[in-house]
Amino acid sequence: RSLQPAAAPMRELALASLKDLLRAQPRRFTAFTEHVLLRLLACANDELREVALSAEEALEMLLAHSDPHRCMAVLVPVVLNESPPTLQLAIRLQSKLVSHFS
Repeated sequence: RSLQPAAAPMRELALASLKDLLRAQPRRFTAFTEHVLLRLLACANDELREVALSAEEALEMLLAHSDPHRCMAVLVPVVLNESPPTLQLAIRLQSKLVSHFS
Protein backbone atom coordinates (compact mmCIF):
# COMPACT_ATOMS: atom_id res chain seq x y z
CA ARG A 1 0.00 0.00 0.00
CA SER A 2 2.88 2.36 0.65
CA LEU A 3 3.93 1.98 -2.96
CA GLN A 4 0.65 3.45 -4.22
CA PRO A 5 0.45 7.18 -4.95
CA ALA A 6 1.98 8.85 -1.93
CA ALA A 7 4.68 11.35 -1.23
CA ALA A 8 7.95 10.60 -2.99
CA PRO A 9 9.94 10.23 0.26
CA MET A 10 7.41 7.64 1.45
CA ARG A 11 7.84 5.61 -1.76
CA GLU A 12 11.63 5.81 -1.44
CA LEU A 13 11.53 4.65 2.19
CA ALA A 14 9.14 1.81 1.38
CA LEU A 15 11.47 0.53 -1.34
CA ALA A 16 14.51 0.91 0.90
CA SER A 17 12.75 -1.16 3.56
CA LEU A 18 11.78 -3.77 1.00
CA LYS A 19 15.39 -4.05 -0.19
CA ASP A 20 16.57 -4.44 3.42
CA LEU A 21 14.07 -7.26 3.91
CA LEU A 22 15.18 -8.91 0.69
CA ARG A 23 18.79 -8.80 1.88
CA ALA A 24 18.09 -10.06 5.39
CA GLN A 25 15.23 -12.51 4.90
CA PRO A 26 14.73 -13.42 1.25
CA ARG A 27 12.86 -16.64 2.06
CA ARG A 28 10.01 -14.56 3.49
CA PHE A 29 9.09 -13.58 -0.07
CA THR A 30 8.72 -17.14 -1.38
CA ALA A 31 4.97 -17.33 -0.82
CA PHE A 32 4.16 -14.14 -2.71
CA THR A 33 6.98 -13.63 -5.19
CA GLU A 34 4.59 -13.02 -8.08
CA HIS A 35 2.69 -10.28 -6.30
CA VAL A 36 5.85 -8.45 -5.20
CA LEU A 37 7.31 -8.76 -8.70
CA LEU A 38 4.25 -7.14 -10.28
CA ARG A 39 4.18 -4.33 -7.70
CA LEU A 40 7.86 -3.60 -8.24
CA LEU A 41 7.38 -3.54 -12.01
CA ALA A 42 4.71 -0.89 -11.50
CA CYS A 43 7.03 1.11 -9.22
CA ALA A 44 9.79 1.00 -11.81
CA ASN A 45 7.71 3.42 -13.92
CA ASP A 46 7.65 6.05 -11.19
CA GLU A 47 8.18 9.65 -12.31
CA LEU A 48 10.89 10.11 -9.69
CA ARG A 49 14.17 8.62 -10.95
CA GLU A 50 15.37 7.55 -7.49
CA VAL A 51 12.19 5.57 -6.87
CA ALA A 52 12.36 3.88 -10.28
CA LEU A 53 16.03 2.92 -9.81
CA SER A 54 15.35 1.62 -6.32
CA ALA A 55 12.48 -0.50 -7.68
CA GLU A 56 14.78 -1.94 -10.35
CA GLU A 57 17.39 -2.80 -7.71
CA ALA A 58 14.72 -4.50 -5.61
CA LEU A 59 13.53 -6.44 -8.68
CA GLU A 60 17.04 -7.73 -9.33
CA MET A 61 17.38 -8.76 -5.69
CA LEU A 62 14.02 -10.53 -5.79
CA LEU A 63 14.99 -12.43 -8.95
CA ALA A 64 18.27 -13.50 -7.40
CA HIS A 65 16.49 -15.13 -4.46
CA SER A 66 13.39 -16.50 -6.18
CA ASP A 67 12.53 -19.52 -8.30
CA PRO A 68 13.33 -18.54 -11.90
CA HIS A 69 10.36 -20.50 -13.26
CA ARG A 70 7.90 -18.54 -11.12
CA CYS A 71 9.48 -15.24 -12.09
CA MET A 72 9.46 -16.12 -15.77
CA ALA A 73 5.79 -17.11 -15.52
CA VAL A 74 5.06 -13.54 -14.40
CA LEU A 75 7.35 -11.82 -16.88
CA VAL A 76 6.14 -13.57 -20.06
CA PRO A 77 2.62 -12.03 -19.92
CA VAL A 78 4.17 -8.67 -19.08
CA VAL A 79 6.32 -8.84 -22.21
CA LEU A 80 3.29 -9.76 -24.30
CA ASN A 81 0.97 -7.04 -22.98
CA GLU A 82 2.88 -4.03 -21.69
CA SER A 83 4.10 -0.85 -23.35
CA PRO A 84 7.77 0.12 -23.84
CA PRO A 85 9.04 1.29 -20.44
CA THR A 86 7.74 -1.78 -18.61
CA LEU A 87 8.38 -3.98 -21.64
CA GLN A 88 12.07 -3.05 -21.73
CA LEU A 89 12.50 -3.74 -18.04
CA ALA A 90 10.71 -7.09 -18.28
CA ILE A 91 12.92 -8.18 -21.18
CA ARG A 92 16.04 -7.12 -19.29
CA LEU A 93 14.89 -9.13 -16.26
CA GLN A 94 14.13 -12.15 -18.44
CA SER A 95 17.64 -12.03 -19.87
CA LYS A 96 19.00 -12.23 -16.32
CA LEU A 97 16.82 -15.26 -15.61
CA VAL A 98 17.86 -17.19 -18.73
CA SER A 99 21.22 -18.11 -17.21
CA HIS A 100 19.40 -20.00 -14.44
CA PHE A 101 17.76 -22.34 -16.95
CA SER A 102 20.98 -23.62 -18.56
